[in-house]
Amino acid sequence: MTMGGGYSFDTDGSFPPLRIFNLKFTGFRYYVNSDGEVDAEINKDINNMKALEDFYRDHLTHKTFIYNHPVYGDVKVRFKDPLNIPEGITGAGGVLESFDVKLKEVFA
Repeated sequence: MTMGGGYSFDTDGSFPPLRIFNLKFTGFRYYVNSDGEVDAEINKDINNMKALEDFYRDHLTHKTFIYNHPVYGDVKVRFKDPLNIPEGITGAGGVLESFDVKLKEVFA
């Protein structure tokens, strides 16, 4: 475990190693509703950047949540790093550049 000030602490190995999951996202975009407002509900489970932003703001890097991994099933995680919002692609109708999100496994 790495702590502040350059201090590190090593365990005796009685706990399994924590995993980092690097998720790669493509095709995410901001959707606008009929009132011209950014809408987090349109395609929120598929590629809505506003929905992802809202989820991140609810959890930041300290609150845990369940990530359903395709191999390991439900894994308790938290965001490893702050969410970096990518640039938009010119002429792509609100689609953003590809980006990564890192999740850190948590035992509790």
